[in-house]
Amino acid sequence: MKKLIFAATAAALVMPSAALATHPLGAGPGGQVNQANPDGFKNRGQCQSALSAEINRQRKNPEERVASRQDQKASDFQRDMLDRFECRSEDDGPYRVYLR
Repeated sequence: MKKLIFAATAAALVMPSAALATHPLGAGPGGQVNQANPDGFKNRGQCQSALSAEINRQRKNPEERVASRQDQKASDFQRDMLDRFECRSEDDGPYRVYLR
């Protein structure tokens, strides 16, 4: 079951690169960015874990990032992404990833 959740999460969370392609400076409207996973996550921990896993994947593989972030130091990239995205629940619904 954990492998299935992880695979679904990984597939759904292309969001940092997709969101940055739309909002390269993080100046977006604060909208939901994991639209490939419209059901969201049951709790904040699942959402944060999936977000962190995707950011970490891109931190380790600069070629997976948007062009403007590929030359950024891994630690700076990770810090910027964690500052830029957040998990939250709207109206006590499921948790989703949003631009701050």
